[in-house]
Parts: sequence; structure tokens; C-alpha cells
Amino acid sequence: MGIAIISSYPPRRCGIAEFTYDLRHAILSSGESEVPIIALTRDKADNYGSEVVFSVQQDRLEDYIQAAEFINRAPNIQAVSLQHEFGLFGGIFGNYIVELLSRLRKPVYTTFHTVINDPPEALSQTAIAIGNYSRRVITLSQSGIRFLQSTYNMPESKLVHIPLGVAAASEEQQQATVKQKLGLANYTVAVTFGLISPNKGIETVLNSLPEVIKHSPQFMYYILGATHPEERRHHGEDYRNQLIEIVQTHGLENNVRFIPYFLSNEELLEYIMACDIYITPYLYKEQISSATLTLAAHQGKALLSSPYYYAEELLSDGCGMLFPFHDVPALTKQLNELIRNDDLRNQLGQAVKNKTASYTWPQVGRTYYEMIINDNLHDYQALLDSLNPQPALSSPAPPLQAARLSRRLRRRARLKRRRGWRRRKRVARDGIRVLAGKRRKAAKLAGSRRASKLRVRPGKISGRLRKARKISGLRRSARARKAGVAV
Repeated sequence: MGIAIISSYPPRRCGIAEFTYDLRHAILSSGESEVPIIALTRDKADNYGSEVVFSVQQDRLEDYIQAAEFINRAPNIQAVSLQHEFGLFGGIFGNYIVELLSRLRKPVYTTFHTVINDPPEALSQTAIAIGNYSRRVITLSQSGIRFLQSTYNMPESKLVHIPLGVAAASEEQQQATVKQKLGLANYTVAVTFGLISPNKGIETVLNSLPEVIKHSPQFMYYILGATHPEERRHHGEDYRNQLIEIVQTHGLENNVRFIPYFLSNEELLEYIMACDIYITPYLYKEQISSATLTLAAHQGKALLSSPYYYAEELLSDGCGMLFPFHDVPALTKQLNELIRNDDLRNQLGQAVKNKTASYTWPQVGRTYYEMIINDNLHDYQALLDSLNPQPALSSPAPPLQAARLSRRLRRRARLKRRRGWRRRKRVARDGIRVLAGKRRKAAKLAGSRRASKLRVRPGKISGRLRKARKISGLRRSARARKAGVAV
């Protein structure tokens, strides 16, 4: 069938775009022949590949309407996967996407990357409308399902949990080899990765490091990733400069390194492989997914995080450690404990690696593909059944009855043909169609270009036809007088 994805897409740089890129390839590898992209964009100059068949300017409502028409007309698209994030779409809380969904005549499968538990009214209405137009609603965590039921009143039968996909763990390189390559052989390494913005809470980690480094001078903290495009658009590099100022104030230049660009998957995996501790010090409870935390978990790293919903879920059952939001002393204590205790790090890492063993992209892509295929095959079979109902009689009609039926149908067809011929003859006689021969020539003299196609409504004769008839009558009278016949 063809499964189109509505989302941001590379070269646009955001987490949803990277997710969509990986999801598309995973669905293709599951057996789907076509996965076209309807790309959300802020910049018309985005240089997309051939897989992007339509682009939508984020803040242009007309583009959303045109995208719906395009999808409805496309014969190679039978279902749509919508990757939803409120900041991705135009309008109030992204409500332009509702205009697109309301016009679609093909089934929609929506993945909510963020679910807010206590939303404003306008945001809640947008999310509910999206859910109503969706055949299935997918969330990346169990907490997302709970909130969609309790806050947005979505039926449980519509909700599906499919975990975040990650690249498969690499067995080719050992941690010691990668550390040696990066010049970190004697260091305990911690990493935070992602598009940098104030909601990452990285200052919490930086403020905890002076006490950590007193006890563990061979500690290195990497901050990986470019500034988020939306943060740069509105505030430039203000947040990164604040972080650099904290580093300089505490004298951490030898223990903190910034990698301020967008890393490829290969580069990111290398840094994750080298790290001993992965930290997500995010500031907001509502976050229900984290691709970077999931990737580090799948690689078997010790995880340390603030207690946002997704981290609470992933790190439960002894799979990691949590510290309260903004709590520098608590983070300092846990960092020191993990740095000193190799066995604890290994234990936590192995537990979370086992928990996320099935989170690889091939398995996640097959889950999406089979869900959509099975839903639509069921509907297709139901459609076939409605178009081809079973006969009421269990046995076929007798041959004589079938023969009579065939004769009756042929007789009816002959009568239809005769009626049609009589109707055409009557129409011509009544003046609705000009007759052939001399009358057609007379009408041509009266100024009709194509008299054979001249039509008027029954009961009304056009002026040209009236004049043509008059001329024809005069000519007949003249011939009759010449022949000596009274008229």
C-alpha cells in the first residue's frame, strides 16, 4: 500500500525530523514499497530528497489544505502517519494541522511526541480534535496513554504504545578503544546530548561539578549538540554563552567540553560508547519521550536523570538514578557515587540494556507497518464483502430459469434501443434538433454555423429556426405554384 508520513524531515534539524528519517527507513525495510514524506518546513530553500513529495510552510494555512487535497488524489497513498509535536505546526497550539486532517479521506495514525497532563483549553481542544480524526493514536510511553485517557478522554481501544526506536548496539568497538581514540583513556566520562535550549537544564550539572571534581579530578563532562534552531532564531546563542560563563566562573575549562554542532549518527554513537554516565537534567515534568536517553539505555550506560515522566518510567525497577529538578546537592551526591562505584554503573547499565533490547528501529518499524497493514486489510475485506454480498439461495438457479432471465434481459435491451430511436425521431420532429437535408441548408442560410447541433428546449423554437422554416415553406409554395398546384 503506500504509507505517507507528515512530519519535519532532514535537512531540517530537530528531533522529530531525525525520528521520521529513521522511521521511514524502518518501514521500508519491513516490506513497504513506498513511504513518501509530506514535510513541514520553515524555509523554502530546504533541499529535500526525492522522497519528499509535498512541503508545507509551517505558518501558511493554505498549504495544509493543499496538502490534504494532494494526499486524497495520490493513488499511491493509502494511509498517513502523522508525527505530532505542538511546536511543529502553525496556528494556535498547532491547530492548522486540524484543517488538514478534517479534509483527509484516508486513515490517519498519529504519534504524539508530547502529551501535556494539565493543558490550556485551546491546546486540549487541538489534541482532542487530532485524536478524533485519527484511527489510532500512538504514544512513546505508558504515561502518555494514561494522560490521553484521563485528560483528553480518548478511548483505550484507540491508543497504542510503541517505544522509541534506536540504532542497534554496536559490538564492533569496545569502550576502551573509543576512549583511547578520543584521548579519554584515564577519565570517567559523562555526556548530555541534544539540541541545546534552556529547558535542557544543563546549568544544574555544571553547578554540581566543582564538588565532584574535588573528589574526582579525572572527570570529563561533554555537552554535545548545536543550539536548537528555534532557540537560535529568537535568542541567538544566549543560552550557550550563559553555560560557558558558568564554566569559566567555576574554573571548569579542563573538565567540560562543548561540541557545538549537529553530530552525525556515527559521531553520536562514538561519544555514547565512550561515556560511563549519561545525564538528562531536563527541567519539565511533562516530557514523555527522550530519544537520547533511550539510545544511551540501549547501549547499556548508567543513567542519571531528573524525574520527568519518561525518565521515571524507563529508569524504574533499578534501571537508573533520579534526582529532583534543579537539585544541585542531590545530583552532586549521585554523581560522586556513580564515579566511585564501577560495579553500580555496570549493574544499572545492564539492567536498562535488557529493558530496551527490543527498541531497535527494525522492530519498531515492523510494529508500525503491521499495525497499519492489519487495520487496512480488515477494512478492505469488509469493503469487498459489502460489494459482493453472498446470494440468498444456497443453490444456483435452475438452467431454465436462467435462460428465461437471459431472454428477458435481451428483450429489455431491445426495447430500450427502440425507445431511444423513437425519442430521437420525435425530438427532431418537434424542432429540438434540426432535420437533415433541405431544412439544414435553409438553417445554414439563416446564419447557423452548425445547424446539426442546434438545440432548443421543447415548446420553444429559436428565431433562426423559425426563419428557416419560413424560408423552406416559401420555397415549397413557389415550386407548387410553378407546377400548377393550389396551395
